[in-house]
Amino acid sequence: MAEAHVHRVSLVDGQIRSQRIIKLHLTGSREFRLGRHYRSAEDALRGVPVDPADLILINARLPGMCGIECAHKLKKVLPKLPVVMFAKEVELPGFIRALLAGADGYFIVSGKAESLEQVLSNALAGWKPFPREIQKMLVGCLMHASLLPAVNGALTPTERKIMAYLVLGLSDKEIATLTGNAT
Repeated sequence: MAEAHVHRVSLVDGQIRSQRIIKLHLTGSREFRLGRHYRSAEDALRGVPVDPADLILINARLPGMCGIECAHKLKKVLPKLPVVMFAKEVELPGFIRALLAGADGYFIVSGKAESLEQVLSNALAGWKPFPREIQKMLVGCLMHASLLPAVNGALTPTERKIMAYLVLGLSDKEIATLTGNAT
């Protein structure tokens, strides 16, 4: 019987508690093995291009440069490298920023080991997985946005798009970039 390929995962995380949780989650995995560990975005930007793993797992909150900016810069250098962001708690704006930066998945640290493995597997398969908590928040935002049908009918498509971005918690600068109005 052929042995399954074990994917090497690099970790970018400067927080001891989340490092321990991620390491514990991956210890029993048959599909994933923890490889290199970088404690900052700057270390990862120097090390990952030289020794890329099959996948990289980045804490959204890093000391110095934030994890989302790190993901964006790594995707510019290694566009095919699957990048999964993780955070300590559910935060819709952070999730959206991670996707806009090029993240291929999102995980909440308090989730189960099986959930992490599923997110990593889906990211490797080309999906953009994210946790149920985020799904619930998205549905809530979309329902909230559709509560004003009279106003929605009076808005142009661009205005509706901007309203949707506002409901999702994006900043003016991020909205301007997404709509092509950035200066």
